[in-house]
Amino acid sequence: MDFLWDAITEWLKEILVSGIMSNLSGMFDGVNDKVGEISTQVGMTPQAWNGSIFNMVQNDIVNIG
Repeated sequence: MDFLWDAITEWLKEILVSGIMSNLSGMFDGVNDKVGEISTQVGMTPQAWNGSIFNMVQNDIVNIG
Protein backbone atom coordinates (compact mmCIF):
# COMPACT_ATOMS: atom_id res chain seq x y z
CA MET A 1 0.00 0.00 0.00
CA ASP A 2 2.90 2.36 0.67
CA PHE A 3 4.07 1.82 -2.89
CA LEU A 4 0.79 3.20 -4.27
CA TRP A 5 0.86 6.21 -1.93
CA ASP A 6 4.50 6.96 -2.86
CA ALA A 7 3.71 6.72 -6.59
CA ILE A 8 0.75 9.12 -6.27
CA THR A 9 2.80 11.52 -4.17
CA GLU A 10 5.67 11.50 -6.68
CA TRP A 11 3.24 12.05 -9.58
CA LEU A 12 1.61 15.04 -7.86
CA LYS A 13 5.01 16.47 -7.00
CA GLU A 14 6.15 16.25 -10.63
CA ILE A 15 2.98 17.97 -11.84
CA LEU A 16 3.31 20.78 -9.29
CA VAL A 17 7.02 21.35 -9.93
CA SER A 18 6.57 21.44 -13.71
CA GLY A 19 3.64 23.86 -13.38
CA ILE A 20 5.57 26.16 -11.05
CA MET A 21 8.64 26.10 -13.30
CA SER A 22 6.52 26.90 -16.35
CA ASN A 23 4.86 29.86 -14.61
CA LEU A 24 8.17 31.22 -13.33
CA SER A 25 9.77 30.89 -16.75
CA GLY A 26 6.91 32.83 -18.33
CA MET A 27 7.10 35.49 -15.64
CA PHE A 28 10.86 35.97 -16.10
CA ASP A 29 10.40 36.18 -19.88
CA GLY A 30 7.81 38.92 -19.38
CA VAL A 31 10.04 40.83 -16.97
CA ASN A 32 12.98 40.62 -19.39
CA ASP A 33 10.80 41.94 -22.22
CA LYS A 34 9.67 44.90 -20.10
CA VAL A 35 13.25 45.69 -19.03
CA GLY A 36 14.25 45.75 -22.69
CA GLU A 37 11.40 48.15 -23.53
CA ILE A 38 12.25 50.43 -20.61
CA SER A 39 15.96 50.51 -21.44
CA THR A 40 15.09 51.56 -24.98
CA GLN A 41 12.91 54.42 -23.71
CA VAL A 42 15.44 55.53 -21.09
CA GLY A 43 18.12 55.75 -23.79
CA MET A 44 16.05 58.20 -25.86
CA THR A 45 16.53 61.92 -25.83
CA PRO A 46 13.50 63.95 -24.70
CA GLN A 47 12.93 65.12 -28.26
CA ALA A 48 13.07 61.59 -29.67
CA TRP A 49 10.74 60.27 -26.95
CA ASN A 50 7.97 62.83 -27.54
CA GLY A 51 9.01 65.58 -29.91
CA SER A 52 5.79 67.60 -29.81
CA ILE A 53 5.76 67.92 -26.01
CA PHE A 54 9.50 68.66 -25.97
CA ASN A 55 9.05 71.45 -28.52
CA MET A 56 6.06 72.87 -26.64
CA VAL A 57 8.01 73.02 -23.37
CA GLN A 58 11.08 74.41 -25.10
CA ASN A 59 9.00 77.15 -26.78
CA ASP A 60 7.30 78.02 -23.48
CA ILE A 61 10.69 78.33 -21.77
CA VAL A 62 11.98 80.58 -24.55
CA ASN A 63 8.82 82.74 -24.42
CA ILE A 64 8.99 83.07 -20.63
CA GLY A 65 12.68 83.89 -20.58
